[in-house]
Amino acid sequence: MTFENALDAAIIRITPGLEHCRVGITFYFEIIDKITSTPGHSRRSVEGFGATLLQVPGVRSKEGDESFGPRTRVGRSVWPSVMIDVGYAGGEYFLRLDAQWWIINSAGRTQFVILVCVTKDPLSLGIECLSMTESGGSESRQTSACVPTCVNNFNIDFFGNVKSALGSTELRIPYTYIFDQHQGDAEDVVFSFDELSGFALEWYPMM
Repeated sequence: MTFENALDAAIIRITPGLEHCRVGITFYFEIIDKITSTPGHSRRSVEGFGATLLQVPGVRSKEGDESFGPRTRVGRSVWPSVMIDVGYAGGEYFLRLDAQWWIINSAGRTQFVILVCVTKDPLSLGIECLSMTESGGSESRQTSACVPTCVNNFNIDFFGNVKSALGSTELRIPYTYIFDQHQGDAEDVVFSFDELSGFALEWYPMM
């Protein structure tokens, strides 16, 4: 659900199928399990936001599917550091627009967006990860700009085979994107191809 405040209007997307909810919450818990196993952290290290309505006054208010952030963030203007949005094949363009909106309009508070796209025939999962990266102007810092960019992408077919058009070898969520600051030998959250394949193969029978 999206509220266009300037137009005093709401945009509601109706997503058919239980898989939309299942894949989002399942992947969310996969990530939380990884964080829990990180030295010095537990389930209390992060806080889930679910589909909380997040507001940019005078611009737009928007709900994601699943999201979380560090418990160290306090106050009424708290945003999640990581957002997960789920959609269906054919709607990838709108998912990417949503991802850009989260990264830009959160004023840097949402630093990493994971998009999961479900294809039902043939059954497969597409995963894209976006974050703010420097683009252009390699010769001069004055001409460079930070823009939301796809940094990982994966397609997992019905048999669990994982491919990446970007040549990604793993899904990596940087520690600092989750917790805002580096901490000693803190480890990033990483999913190997085998783990992504296992996640998909465990989830596919639910379809």
